[in-house]
Amino acid sequence: MSDTASLASAKIAASTQSQEFLTLPRFAIGLALLVTVAFMDVVFGWRSFFTRDFANFGYPLAYHVQQSYREGEIPLWNPYNVAGLPFLAQWNTLALYPLSLLYVLLPLPWSLNFFNLLHLYLGGLGMFCLARRWTNHAAAAGVAGVGYAFGGLVVSALMWPNNIAALGWLPFVLLLGEGAAREGGRLCVRALPIMTLQFLSGAPEITVLTWAGLFIFVLFARSADTVPVWQRLGRLALICAATMGLGAIQFLPFLELLGHSQRGARFASGDWTLTWSGLGNFVVPLFRTVQSRDRIFFQQNQQWVTTYYSAITILLPALMALRAERTLRVRLLAALTLASVLLALGSHALVYDWLRKILPVSGIMRYPIKFVVPVAVALPLLAGYGVRAWFQNKVKFSTALSLGMGVALISFALMALNQWRPFPGEQPDAAWHSGLRALGCLLFFCAALFWAKRTTLPEGRWLPPVALALLVFADLHFANRHVNPVVHPELLTGRMVQLDPQPRSGGGRVLVTSAAQERVDNLNFNSPEAAVLIPRRALLLNDNLLESIPKLDGFFSLYLPRAAATVVRLSQPTNSTAGGLLDFLGVAYVSRPEKPWEWDQRTNWLPLVAMVPKAVFLDPTNMLDTLFTEKFDPRERVYLPPEAATQSRAGASRAGNILVTYTSAHHIHAAVNSDGPMWVTVAQANCPGWHATVDGRQVSLWTANHAFQALQVPAGPHEVRLAFQPLSFELGAVLTVMSLFALLIWERVLRRADSKSADGFVPTNLT
Repeated sequence: MSDTASLASAKIAASTQSQEFLTLPRFAIGLALLVTVAFMDVVFGWRSFFTRDFANFGYPLAYHVQQSYREGEIPLWNPYNVAGLPFLAQWNTLALYPLSLLYVLLPLPWSLNFFNLLHLYLGGLGMFCLARRWTNHAAAAGVAGVGYAFGGLVVSALMWPNNIAALGWLPFVLLLGEGAAREGGRLCVRALPIMTLQFLSGAPEITVLTWAGLFIFVLFARSADTVPVWQRLGRLALICAATMGLGAIQFLPFLELLGHSQRGARFASGDWTLTWSGLGNFVVPLFRTVQSRDRIFFQQNQQWVTTYYSAITILLPALMALRAERTLRVRLLAALTLASVLLALGSHALVYDWLRKILPVSGIMRYPIKFVVPVAVALPLLAGYGVRAWFQNKVKFSTALSLGMGVALISFALMALNQWRPFPGEQPDAAWHSGLRALGCLLFFCAALFWAKRTTLPEGRWLPPVALALLVFADLHFANRHVNPVVHPELLTGRMVQLDPQPRSGGGRVLVTSAAQERVDNLNFNSPEAAVLIPRRALLLNDNLLESIPKLDGFFSLYLPRAAATVVRLSQPTNSTAGGLLDFLGVAYVSRPEKPWEWDQRTNWLPLVAMVPKAVFLDPTNMLDTLFTEKFDPRERVYLPPEAATQSRAGASRAGNILVTYTSAHHIHAAVNSDGPMWVTVAQANCPGWHATVDGRQVSLWTANHAFQALQVPAGPHEVRLAFQPLSFELGAVLTVMSLFALLIWERVLRRADSKSADGFVPTNLT
C-alpha cells in the first residue's frame, strides 16, 4: 500500500470515529453545559430575565395561571383586565400546556426562567436529531443544534414563554411528522404527543409555519418513488386532524374568542417588517440598530424580535451547502429561506401584499417580520449540509476560501457603511465591535474546518465536531449576550402597590390613563431595577395581575372590541364628562399623568353589581357617545339594545337594593330585593359563555351600556347568579377526551399487530 493510500485510509477512519463520538447523549450533556454557561445566573436562580415582554406580559400571565390552579380553578375568565375577558381562550396564556405545571408547582420567577431555558435546550436537542437524520453526519448535526438553540430568534424568544415553547418543539415536529408521513403506523402515534405539545404552546403563527414547512417537505420527500404522495399527505393530514382533536379543549375556545375579537382578515397592519438594510443583520449583528432604555439593541423598524442574527459561522457553511449539495432537500431549504425573507420584507418586496390578496386569512398574523421564523430553522440545517459536504470533500479549499473571503468583505463593507452614514441613534462603534467579533469567530471556524481535514490521529477524533460547535456558540454568545439582561428575582415578587382601600375583584378598579402610559413609555430608566419597579408600581400592561388589582386595560392578543374601545376612549385626557361611566365601571383610582406610579382616589363609584330602575333603548351606534355625556347616570338608567324592549317589564318602582354579593373569577351571586321590576347591571364585558339565572331559571343576559351586562328581575326578593361556562370549552373537552381514547386504542391495536407479526416470523435459517 502506498503512503497516499495509507493517509487516505487514516483520514477516513478518523472521520468515521468522529462521527461515532458526537452521539445524542454526549451532545445532550454538552448542550446542557453550554446553556448553563450562557445563563448561569438565571439557571441557579441568582438573577431573572425581565426585559420587554417577560416582566410585563409573560410573567404576570404565568403568575395568574399559577394562582388560579392553586386555588382549584381553571383560568377560563380574567376579571382583572379590560373589564373582564376570556383568559384560557387567548391560547398564548399557556393555561392548558402540560409543561406549565413546572411554574404552577415550583416557585416563581425561577420556575418560569427554567421553563424558558428548558425549551431552548429542547430546541437544540431536536435540531441535532433532525440534522443527524437528514445529513447522517454528527459534526453537521452538532453545528445545526448549537446554531439553532443559541440563534438570535430563539434567544430573543426567551421573553415569551409561549413562543419559546413552540420553537422548542419545532424541530421534533419536523422530524417525527416527516417520519410518520413516510412510514405510518407506530410513528404516527409517536408524533402525535409532540405535535400536540407544540399546538398547545400558544403560538399559532409559529405552529402554522411549522405545519406549512412540514407539508412541503413531505410533499417533496425522497421516498416519492416508494410511497405515493397521496398516501404521505393523507397520513400527515390525519395526524394534523388528530392533533387538533387532542388540542380541541384549547382550540375551540380560541376560535370562538377569535370570532368575537378585534382580529380579522384585515387586522394585519403591515408594520414591523424586515427591511433591505435589515438583511445586513444576518452578517453584522448590530448593523442599523439602536440601543433601547433597557440597554438592548434592536431595529427601529420592527420590535417584535430583538435580533435574528443566526451567526456568520452558520452563514458560511450554509453557502457551502448551496454551492456543493444538489439534493432536493437542500434546494427546498434554500427556496424556503428565500420565500420567508421576501415575506418578512412585507410591502418592501410586494410578495407579502400578494399573499394577503390570495389568502386573506393570513392577515390575522399582524407583523410580517414573523416570517423570519423559517429562516431561523432553515439556515442551521443548510449549515449542517455544508459541514457534511466539507467532510465528504464536496467543497474544495479554494471554494471555501473564496466564500469565506466574500462573507468577510460584505461584513467589512457593511461596517464601513455604518460608520460612514449611520442612522439617527445608531452606535457605529458597537456595530464595529460586533462585526469584528463575528469575523474573529469566522476566522477560527475556517481554521477548524481546514484543520479537521488534516487530523488523522485517532485520539483527536472528538476535537473537530466539538470545536466547530463551540465556535458557533462563541459567535452567537458574543453577538446576542445583550438580548436578555437580568435583575434580582426579588424585584418580580411580592406587593409593590399600596392602595388603601385596595380594589379587589368585584369591588373597584384602577384606570391607567393614556398620558400616564405615554409617560412611562418615554422614561429613560437609569438602571435595570428601575425598568422593573416603575412599570410595576404604575400597574402597566399586565402587572396588575401580580397585585390582584382589577384595572381597565391590559395587554393581550385578543380583545372584546366593544369593551376595549370603551376603555381606550375612557383613558384619553379629553373625557371630563365621563364621570358616570367611571362610576359605573367602579373606577376607584386614576393614575397621575406626571407621576404614573401615584394614584388619585375617586369616590361614589359603584360596585360590580348594581340595580337600576329605568332602561333606555338605543341603537348601538349611538350608545357609546351617550355614555360619555353628563346625562348618563348609572344609578338611574341603563342603555340597552332595541331588541331588549320586547322583554322589558315596565314598573314605576325605584326602590331596590342588593343584600349580599359574592364574586369569583367565574361566578357572581347576588341576593336582591325590590318592590317592582328592576334591572341588575354587571360592570363586566359581555361575552358568549356567560349565563344568568334568577331563582334558578335561565334569563336573558343583555349587552348593556354598549359592552357590559344587564338582566331584569321582577319584584320581591330574588337570587341572581351569573356563571361563565363557555360551550366551546365543554365541547372541546369532550373532543379532547375522545381523541385521547382513540389514540390509546390506536396504539393498542398497533402493538397487537406488531406482536402477531413477531409471533408469526420464522427465521430463514431454521426453515
